[in-house]
Amino acid sequence: MKKVGILGGTFNPIHNGHILLAEKSLKEFGLDHILFVPTGLPPHKSTKDLASKNHRLKMVALAIKGNKRYKLSKIEINRDGY
Repeated sequence: MKKVGILGGTFNPIHNGHILLAEKSLKEFGLDHILFVPTGLPPHKSTKDLASKNHRLKMVALAIKGNKRYKLSKIEINRDGY
């Protein structure tokens, strides 16, 4: 059975702290993968200064590109509501 960590967030924008957390989690918990889950519509943040969900999705895709242990989920991006 594979061990997968889930890292969710607004990622507005994704930054080195997110990547560092993912790397440390892989090592600390012996994970096989980290699943990045960008939030579609965060209930705790104003949409005024929020990049579009498609832009945030693309930012995450670019940030994790080339790391085979990082996966991207669109489940929250494709979901309506909070």
